[in-house]
Amino acid sequence: MQKLIINPSVNTLLASPRSTSPQRDETPIRILVVDDEIQLCEVLKRGLQKLSKNYTIHTAHSGDAAWELIQREQFDVMITDLRLPGIDGLELLKRVLSLQLQILPIIITGHGDPNSFRTASELGAVHFFRKPFSFYALHDSIMSGKCCAQKALN
Repeated sequence: MQKLIINPSVNTLLASPRSTSPQRDETPIRILVVDDEIQLCEVLKRGLQKLSKNYTIHTAHSGDAAWELIQREQFDVMITDLRLPGIDGLELLKRVLSLQLQILPIIITGHGDPNSFRTASELGAVHFFRKPFSFYALHDSIMSGKCCAQKALN
């Protein structure tokens, strides 16, 4: 098994050894990936779908486009960059949480500063990734977040 790592500066997948295989899941998970880097969105989409056939992934390339999708469709997970055209990732997170949606917010960024992370954390984000990051770490965050959400509902 290989560990997939995304390097957005060259938009390629890098491989390194991984000792455990990805988790098997059965529940469909609807994911929204929000990043202004179109190639990064596509690489994330393909990489995550390789880890789980139960991921349904939509992409948006601006905060405004993501907000429109969120108002029309239901998502379990939102993976968003902080710096976006239109509304930024923090404002998007505020809007999503103001609707009291049951969505797991995951922040990805190449430009994060401690204040942004603190603000996102105060808003409810618990998973943060600096680019480049591992697909497996992202997958594990999605699965652990979904597991916690299921326990809270039961």
